[in-house]
Parts: sequence; structure tokens; C-alpha cells
Amino acid sequence: MKRLLMVVNPHAGKQHFKGKLLDLIDICTRQGYDTTVLTTQGRGDAAGIVRERAALYEKIICCGGDGTLNEVISGLMACPPQERPPLGYIPAGTTNDLAATLGIDRDPFAACRDIFSGTEIPYDIGSFNENRCFSYIAAFGAFTEVSYQTPQPLKNTLGHFAYLLEGTRRLSELHPYRMQVRHDGGTIEGDFIFGAVCNTRSIGGLLRFDRRDADPADGLFELLLVRMPRSIADLSRILAGLHSRRFDEDAVIFLHTAHAAFLCREDTAWSLDGEDGGAHRRCQIRNNPGAVRFLYDFTAHAAAQRQAGILNGF
Repeated sequence: MKRLLMVVNPHAGKQHFKGKLLDLIDICTRQGYDTTVLTTQGRGDAAGIVRERAALYEKIICCGGDGTLNEVISGLMACPPQERPPLGYIPAGTTNDLAATLGIDRDPFAACRDIFSGTEIPYDIGSFNENRCFSYIAAFGAFTEVSYQTPQPLKNTLGHFAYLLEGTRRLSELHPYRMQVRHDGGTIEGDFIFGAVCNTRSIGGLLRFDRRDADPADGLFELLLVRMPRSIADLSRILAGLHSRRFDEDAVIFLHTAHAAFLCREDTAWSLDGEDGGAHRRCQIRNNPGAVRFLYDFTAHAAAQRQAGILNGF
């Protein structure tokens, strides 16, 4: 039998999948795979497991949230390209931004079946200061710390509303970061309350892009910078524009780039795929085109999602 590694975070999201694990293994077995299941016990476990074992398996399945997926991808990126098996994802977190971008089914059984009926799709991965990776977003500023400072029980109970609660509590704490941002097309300077280098069509389930704005396999990232508003009215207009994707060019900068460098006057906290990325005054971000191959059946859900107005094509 072919060998498959399933990396499971038993504490991810609302933990609805825990009672379904045997059935998921059964699906893998019926597809001809000898499945090894390893559960994570703490931060960094998933990355270590994959880094040490990836070359032994024909496929890897990650069962967890965005943070677990980030670790699995980091483990894969630590391996030589020829030793990176294709990756399947069964989303089990609170927001599952990357799953929303790819159109992966939220039902664990459907997601598992689609891993075997689908094809390999290349996906760009970001390098952050060469020693960290991110799959869909590196961000600083307003609300970026919310995802990893919100207690897991609160996430599990309230889902997206937990992020909104934590974010609202910090509205009075908006802080401008004076920095210089270099990208493929030039240099931008200013005071920014938020910045993101992303490869996703959903940020926290609150900000959404379509294919015209974001293609996860084009070798480019989307750079989003929000300038410090001059008034509450400015802030309201900015938030409305972000929600509708009608950007005020004086307040919101949106462009595509394969590289970005940030030089800040103070230590700036970053979030990588919703996890703590540390504080930095300088950081370099680079796109690694098609560095990871995702396994999923896009066509199985595209028609239904288009009909629901969720997806505008891939």
C-alpha cells in the first residue's frame, strides 16, 4: 500500500472532527493508503513532524486550522523541493481562510474524498525574513494580533464574532506605523495602521477578494496598505471601501508584487497566517511560486459556489 501521513491538531476550531477521525482514516484506507496519524501536542509540532518525515510518504493530509496548516507548510518548505509530497487539507479551524480561497469543502468527509478525486494544484508560498513561511498572509497593525491573542475557547464558542469582539475592544488603540515599503514597482512611505502581503481571497472571513484581485498561483502577492485616517469619518469610509473592494487610493494602497521590504522606525508586531510572527523593524518577503502542491477537487464545488455568488472563478 502507498503511505500517507495525516497530521491532526486535536484542539483546532470547535473540534467537531474529532469523533470522525476513524471514518476519515477509513476513506484513506479504501483509496489504497496505509495511513499514519500523528497528533500535535504543542506549537511547532506539526512543522517538526513534516520536516522529519515528509520524504517517507506519497501524500500528506493536514487536519486543523490555519495555524496548523502554516506549520505543515513550513515543514514542507524545509525539505528539498523533490522531497515535498502533495498536500491535502481538511479544514478544522475557526476561519479557514486558505480553504475559502481554494474552495475546499468545510465538511471533513467531502474534503477528504476530494483530496483523492482531485488534482495537484500549485500554490505560492511566502518567505518571511528567510526563516519563516506563510501560506496566505503576513500582516501588521490594527487587528492582526487579534487572531492569536483571542483565547481558543472564545474562538470555539463564538467563531468570527470572537474576532470582532476583540477587534472592537482595540478600536481606541489604533497606532500608526511610520515605515518605508519597497516593492517591485517602487517605494511607498507613510503612516499606516494596517498592512498585509497576502495570497488569499479571504482575510478573517471579513475581507474578500475575487480572481481579479488575487490569484494564489501567479507568482505574485497582493500588497495592501491602509494609511492612518484623519478622522472617524475617514476610518468608516476606509472600512466600507475594504468591505466593498472599492479602495480610496488616497487612503488604501493595493498592488501586486513578488517581493516586499518593510523598514519601520519601531519594532512592529507581525502576524503570519494568524499566528504570532514576532516584532521586527526590517523584514523581507519573497514569493516562492508553486512551492507547495495542494490536492483537492476544485470542479466538484465550483458550480455550486458560483451559483451562490461565493466564487468568481479560479
